[in-house]
Amino acid sequence: MADPLAAGLALVLLAGLFQGSFMLPSKWMNGWAWENYWLLFATTAYLVCPWLFAVVTVPRLAEVYVGVPHATIAQTLAFGLGWGLGALAFGLAVDAIGMALGYAVIVGIAATAGTLVPLLVLGHGTLGPARAAVTAAALALMLAAICLLGLANHLSAPG
Repeated sequence: MADPLAAGLALVLLAGLFQGSFMLPSKWMNGWAWENYWLLFATTAYLVCPWLFAVVTVPRLAEVYVGVPHATIAQTLAFGLGWGLGALAFGLAVDAIGMALGYAVIVGIAATAGTLVPLLVLGHGTLGPARAAVTAAALALMLAAICLLGLANHLSAPG
């Protein structure tokens, strides 16, 4: 069996590669409106691939879902709905403010929300005071960077 840490790091690197290059196919979609290739991307990334990977990698997938408590499925669906709405809003925001600024701002906010929401909803008491302080400092730093990006964009805008 492979080293779990090495396998996990490899998956993180692979995910980063895919996340960083997700818009590469748009280079060959001349004449397509942004909304069209965003819809194609979202359908593939958020509907087709997850189910395909689950069916291929999880034996007896239906039995797994039957064994999961209804409350867990409801929470998962709620978080998934939030993620999906965020992905749709991402497409609209990028269309409005541009890819470079939109991507930086939205991913920063998503990372902040993705850290805080599960901790607030599921993680009562899981962080000690030291870890909570480090997490809060990291989130504050990230939000400060997002504000600086917005300010830089505003100052560099023509007019």
